[in-house]
Amino acid sequence: MGTALGRRMRRARLASGLTLEETAERLGGTITKAGISKYELGKSPPGADFLLRFARVCEVPLSYFLAETSASVEWLAHRGHARLGARVLGRIRAFAEERVETWIRLRDALRPSERPDVPRPIPVRTLEEAERAALRLRRGWGLGEHPIESLTALLEHRGWLLVGWRGEAGFDGLSGRAGATPVVVLNLGVPSERRRFALAHEVGHLVLRGRGVGAREEEALVRGFARAFLAPAGAVRRELGNRRARLDLDELAVLKREWGLSMQGWLRRAADLEVVPAAEYRRWMALFRSRGWHRDEPLADRREEEPLRLRHLALAGRAEGLVEESWVRTFCPETSAERTEILSEEPLAVRLMRLPPEERRPILADAAQRAAAAYAEDPDLSEFNVLDGEDFAG
Repeated sequence: MGTALGRRMRRARLASGLTLEETAERLGGTITKAGISKYELGKSPPGADFLLRFARVCEVPLSYFLAETSASVEWLAHRGHARLGARVLGRIRAFAEERVETWIRLRDALRPSERPDVPRPIPVRTLEEAERAALRLRRGWGLGEHPIESLTALLEHRGWLLVGWRGEAGFDGLSGRAGATPVVVLNLGVPSERRRFALAHEVGHLVLRGRGVGAREEEALVRGFARAFLAPAGAVRRELGNRRARLDLDELAVLKREWGLSMQGWLRRAADLEVVPAAEYRRWMALFRSRGWHRDEPLADRREEEPLRLRHLALAGRAEGLVEESWVRTFCPETSAERTEILSEEPLAVRLMRLPPEERRPILADAAQRAAAAYAEDPDLSEFNVLDGEDFAG
């Protein structure tokens, strides 16, 4: 398994999307890929100079390699991951493991009494059982049969660890466990309703336990669970009625906006629950495919479904000195961007006072030189009339 340092080196390389050969090339050919592999496997320790150059190549702070802990995530495998390829999947996992490790460290330091709310595994074998499992989880979490405003907020408030990823279009979600903590990775580059379904889908993988079914059947159960969790049967019949001959496109759009389930998802729920005939479902799906809507539906869902908990803990950790500013810039770049945007909206004097003295002095010196030049060139700025009593007469 190698040493903790070796595992961190490998994770940093994979998260950067680099192979051993590519890493050796970026290091200028000063070491072979076999030499780097020995370091990662813990067969020999790297020198400080090499570690510094390796950190630059992987674009991580040197302090990353000096941390004492290393997260261990047990990733769940399902059919959708096969098409990604080992290299891409390894990169996503390494990216997430870095954030999992820091999330747990910050949580334990800042919220020591917080523990995840994880339901016991629910055994299922049929779509009907998956439907009941979704309703059981909803009731256990006090959701009833109402729309879920934010699935990410719901899970993060229950102590689940969600990680946002922007990358490959073929990737929707990935799930696993870090000890007792559920971990879900979401692709933030896909439409919101697809992201939301992926999250419900990964919840299914973490909550359900297929009883004597194969991988293909298990995937079908998980997808059925996800649809039922987002739009339970009672709500579907309440919204659409018990029997319908036809559905309207604008009606589907309204339901999508209200419930955060795609129009295709609503069509599938209506067909599965026999609210509409199978022929009506097929007619709609043919229309969606003919217009390319099966990949990118019109009328985007207004829900963002973007994880915020890690960002919050990173900011709190920075304030408490638990993580360095360099870590925040590297692993939570969106936080630094938001900070810049907030500061840019403040008055100049306030922004200057927030800067460290060594950054503020040259700015003030430059401003003083510009002001001196302006006064020297413009007599209106340097010649003032002497005021006497008449100037103050009413």
